[in-house]
Order: sequence, then structure tokens, then C-alpha cells
Amino acid sequence: MEIAVVVDTNVVFASLIRSGGVNRYVLTLFPEMFPFFYPEVVRKEIANHIEELAEKSKLTPEELSIAMEVIFEPMVPVSASKLSQYKEVAEEYVHDVADAPFVACALMLSEEYDTVVILTWNVSDYISEKLAEREIWVMTPVEFLKWVKERV
Repeated sequence: MEIAVVVDTNVVFASLIRSGGVNRYVLTLFPEMFPFFYPEVVRKEIANHIEELAEKSKLTPEELSIAMEVIFEPMVPVSASKLSQYKEVAEEYVHDVADAPFVACALMLSEEYDTVVILTWNVSDYISEKLAEREIWVMTPVEFLKWVKERV
């Protein structure tokens, strides 16, 4: 079974704020097992909050930049232009249109992969039942760890 993973911004935020724990574990180890993807907008969103992240993480902006590179290095960015054809449909699967790029990315990947997982801490922002009909699963990093353990 071919599995792809789409990472929501909040999971990256959490891994930058706290260097240990499940977020960093999932983002640094599991891309070795499955391809991880993110809409390019994630990097822009993080850059817009770099000062806030530095304060919460107690890291300098330079140290955060290094941590970001480590986290993003094994992941594949997906451009807005590639996601544009999926954007309108993606909005039907979210409660907040700000989350549509993650669904658009998952919809695009579902054409190539049997199963796509959206990793997020805001599961309730997605209409999970409708996405599941397309073999797109919305999970927290903790749920993802359990899900992977059951399949490996």
C-alpha cells in the first residue's frame, strides 16, 4: 500500500516550539518510511510568525531557521500553482478555507497514492468522514503513530 503524508502548519509549529516529543519525532523519522509533503504556503506562514516562535521556543531566529531546515529537508514542497486545480473542491472538505491547501495537496496526492494522511492537531477543522471516502485520513501525530504501528 502506497501512503503519502501531508503536514499541516500546526504540526510544524509544535515541532519548532518543542524540540522533543511526538511532533519532532514524527517529522524527522517517518519521512524515511513514507513521503511527506506540504503546501509551500506553510513556509511563508512560519516565516510570518518567526518572532512568536522564537519567543515560545526560547530559540533565536537563526536557530529556528536551522531547525526549520532540518524539519523541511526530507519533505517535498508543493507549489500553489500545482494545487490551484484542486482548491475549489478542497474547500468542500474543510470548515475553514485556510485549511483548503492541505486538502488540495491530499487530493492531488490521492491520484498517485492509495492512502493519504493529513497530519494536524486541528482534526475538527476537516470534514473527515467525506475525506475518508477518498482514502484521505485526518489524524493527529499521536493517532498517526498508532496507525502506523498497527500496519507495520
